[in-house]
Amino acid sequence: IQMQLPDGTETGLTFDVGSVAAVGTGIAGGLSITDALVPGFYSFLGTSQNVNIWALELCPAGPVWLSIDPTSGTLAGGGSETMTAHFDATGLLPAIYEAEIHFSTNPDVGSPVVAVTLTVEGLIPAVNLALSYNCTDVELTWEMPTGGNPDSWKVYRDGAEIADVTEMSYTDALVDPEVEYSYYVTAVYAGEESMPTPTETITVPVPENLEPLNLNGSWNTQNFVVELTWDEPIGCPGQPDGYNIYRDGTQINGDLVTELEYIDNTTPGPNMYQYSVTAVYYFGESGPSELEFIVVGIDENIVYDMKVYPNPASNMVYVETDLNIKSLDVLNNAGQVIMTQKVDANNYHFDVSTFERGIYFIKMVTDKGTVIRKIAVK
Repeated sequence: IQMQLPDGTETGLTFDVGSVAAVGTGIAGGLSITDALVPGFYSFLGTSQNVNIWALELCPAGPVWLSIDPTSGTLAGGGSETMTAHFDATGLLPAIYEAEIHFSTNPDVGSPVVAVTLTVEGLIPAVNLALSYNCTDVELTWEMPTGGNPDSWKVYRDGAEIADVTEMSYTDALVDPEVEYSYYVTAVYAGEESMPTPTETITVPVPENLEPLNLNGSWNTQNFVVELTWDEPIGCPGQPDGYNIYRDGTQINGDLVTELEYIDNTTPGPNMYQYSVTAVYYFGESGPSELEFIVVGIDENIVYDMKVYPNPASNMVYVETDLNIKSLDVLNNAGQVIMTQKVDANNYHFDVSTFERGIYFIKMVTDKGTVIRKIAVK
């Protein structure tokens, strides 16, 4: 229960410790306020007897540079008493510090407030250093210290200087994701550096949507090669350094592919192959694109004799063709066969209402060869 001192009036602010810590029967074994648990913070420290020791964050803890003596007393009417203000700048950075001394009276004859200012001389550092990220860039901002007017600012990452700037902001571009970096800033006055700001740390996550899009492939019956095309990823940090091509899970390109197309001329047929493409960035390789299944060594003209509908589908999928369908397999986007049917008919239909939403491939063995069709389930 929060109380206003010195009269003990309850402010209405309460917190149930039992909502975050097991308190058992509620028997208390002690309560204190300390800054010894977490550096830089005051905590409520308490015990629930025979159950646990708990602590709650109270407020930031900074150097106590101002104290007064005495802190209370009794005065007769018309009387006075000398109070001494003690200043302690030990451990304080050069800056201007401000505080207020609030007096309470009982009975209430007024509540005087005395403003106090402490100036610690020296080269005043920057204040309020803040870090954020945009894609794989770390963005730093800070503020001008009270009483300071530096010529420039030096930015440090992991203890090494990386920039000397005149603005109160800096972008550390293209850092490695999933790596923790620490930063601090100093102010420069006539070539001399101030003490650093408190060190701040940040870890940039791996961006999303790094995979190539819209992979398409076909079997060229004249040149007997597989021709692949795809689109650039839509995620930051923009155009990758290049691409790797995978066939049946094995990388088949030597040097990085820098165009949005690739020709695979090493596919013996007839057979069906599974292709995917990854994007390669300065920090590593993306996940694979959607899979593309391609049948090689078979005349693609037979594809035009077949109708598969509706696409996308949510219930029944129908196949109509003049060819005799001997068997039908449905593969998911990971290349796993999730349904196999013996058919021996020209027309066929099957139910996809229990399929998860996504892209699927229908592999049909006919009397004239193998046909692959892609469908979407919504």
